[in-house]
Amino acid sequence: MGNNGVSAMEQWWAGDREFELLVHCARANLTASGAERLRELVAGDLNWDRVLKLAMRNGLSPLLCFHLNKTCATSVPAAAMSFLRDHFHKNSAFCVLLTSELTSLLRTFNENGIRAVPYKGPAIAMRLYGNLNLRQCGDLDILVREADVWRASELIIARGFQPHFSIPESKRNDFVRLSYVQLFRRDAGQTMVELHWGVAPRFFGVRFDAAGYWQRLESMTLQGTNIAMPSAEDLLLTLCVHGAKDCWEKLEWVAAIAELMRSPKEIDWESVWQRAGEMRCRRLMALGLLLVHGLFDIAIPAPAQPLCKSKRLLSQAREVARDFLLAELPTQTFWRRVSFHLRLKDNFRDQTTHCARLAFTTTPVDWATMPLPSSLSFASPVWRAIRLTRKYGIDRDQ
Repeated sequence: MGNNGVSAMEQWWAGDREFELLVHCARANLTASGAERLRELVAGDLNWDRVLKLAMRNGLSPLLCFHLNKTCATSVPAAAMSFLRDHFHKNSAFCVLLTSELTSLLRTFNENGIRAVPYKGPAIAMRLYGNLNLRQCGDLDILVREADVWRASELIIARGFQPHFSIPESKRNDFVRLSYVQLFRRDAGQTMVELHWGVAPRFFGVRFDAAGYWQRLESMTLQGTNIAMPSAEDLLLTLCVHGAKDCWEKLEWVAAIAELMRSPKEIDWESVWQRAGEMRCRRLMALGLLLVHGLFDIAIPAPAQPLCKSKRLLSQAREVARDFLLAELPTQTFWRRVSFHLRLKDNFRDQTTHCARLAFTTTPVDWATMPLPSSLSFASPVWRAIRLTRKYGIDRDQ
């Protein structure tokens, strides 16, 4: 594993047996040697309270339960196994409800001439793991074209959902241009739909190739419904962008990419790397590939290998991996997130653009805190910069 500049993956967690157990379970299928190592770990002295906390914090409780139950359930302490099974059944029931909501929404969109693509949630669980129940479900993420955002929003609201932001008609064009997602909630916040028309905030600087994305869609069956899905190459890029945007908070996000790279269908890495360059996110993608390589021993594709030798990127990958070992999510302060994102920019120009857009790209929060007449709307970016300075500019630990 050293030929790409990465130490042996065991060194990333330095003999942490609880974390190693989690890594071995973070996949759809165990090899014979993987199952044997799993039995060895379970037979040893493990802190099961920490195992459960790590699994929940990293979004891997369903996979952990599945493999332990299948491989060595009788060797697991009864209380731990009972906890995992209980969570597995609750997650499975929620996944069924979410999937039913998803397929119903997609049919509604289709009947109204709106093309929509789920790119996370239950559809990804089925695509990557072949089983809805093996991914910890939270909400539904659906991508539509920019021109369909408001019609799709009306159809979601008609199903009893409430939008997170109430956008006045005068601000709708600005909202679509400056943002990339609108959140809807129902059932006292238990059911959430994220309606996307992009993959990251404008300030993030990723140039989303919407036209190409829609042309490369593939089909998949989900609970008897034929749905559109991103191509493997587009899905891989999207998952890397999502992980980097949220500072790789969960190990499952890395495991999902690893599962995609293990799939029988060959990925066109030359095409992926070219698109990453066009999207201005090669360093961002390289970090994802380093994490997959270091944690799951999957080879880094040839086009990305030169960049993956970067000592700064490797250091950042190790920081992320160390955070996975924490039983609680680390506090992501404003400045820590900014620093993390800036280190992933492909060049200084992109770093500068990121900072400028972060400072001046207005959001519904800015519009609500300082409502301005249309004649003074030009001042909104200035107000945002002032608001951010007041909130974060004095105490960098906020």
